[in-house]
Amino acid sequence: MFNGMYINPAYTGSLDAFATDLTYRNQWGGVEGAPESTIFSAHMPLKKEQISVGALLFNNSIGVKNSTSIYFNGAYRIKSPSKNTLALGLSGGLDFINENWSNVVTTEANDGQFSTPQQHVLPNFSFGAYWYGKRFFIGASAPFFLQRRYSDLGAVSISQDFSNSTYMFEGGYNFDLNSNVKLKPSFLLKMIPAQQQQLDLNLLAEFNKTFGIGGSYRTNAAVVGLFYINLFEKNLTISYAYDHAIGTNVNYLGSSHEIYLRYVFKKVVNLENPRYF
Repeated sequence: MFNGMYINPAYTGSLDAFATDLTYRNQWGGVEGAPESTIFSAHMPLKKEQISVGALLFNNSIGVKNSTSIYFNGAYRIKSPSKNTLALGLSGGLDFINENWSNVVTTEANDGQFSTPQQHVLPNFSFGAYWYGKRFFIGASAPFFLQRRYSDLGAVSISQDFSNSTYMFEGGYNFDLNSNVKLKPSFLLKMIPAQQQQLDLNLLAEFNKTFGIGGSYRTNAAVVGLFYINLFEKNLTISYAYDHAIGTNVNYLGSSHEIYLRYVFKKVVNLENPRYF
């Protein structure tokens, strides 16, 4: 839930410095074949501050399926006289997918449908917009908007159906309660028109610009607790989040864990407008 580039390519370069991020997420602890994700990203503005570039390298596994992906991001940024910024972003890359069907336990010995591993190399794209300033952000994006269709024989075709694409909307604001405490409410809305929508409502409290605690409610899915600490004058951020399933999911999905590391090389770019997000 921490890596902004993954859900919105327009986030690329928004820290006005060269930044690297590493995220590891383990979902549904105790469930065999549950999703596991590792995401590494790096991004920065170029000398011409209107252009930012970045890259994502990530691995996702669930059940018999494992995929390794590489994506390249670009964003064009327009700064207003008030020093707020509108960024438009695009991302494109490839997913290298391996499906090891031989790991499936079948009722029929040597079942031909489950004996041969399958590999696919498939493209995908993301686009988005991001409007942000020192104290706020608003974003909209369509991450990985191409769909894949699998035939009974294992062939894969790529299609685009806007009713089955994922659309993300996000926003947040930073309030100063006093000189030492900041309150950061935010939201993330995930919409798939042909399916049910999901809303994350988040609230973070930061103390002395050093550490923060908070929580999140994900509609009909989970409650989340999180903690982060800033070190070396906020160059290094270490975060941990714990999800606990609620509602009808509580009996079989269990809990999820996410660890996030970010290092920002602030000396690369002059930070005229340091941000809190």
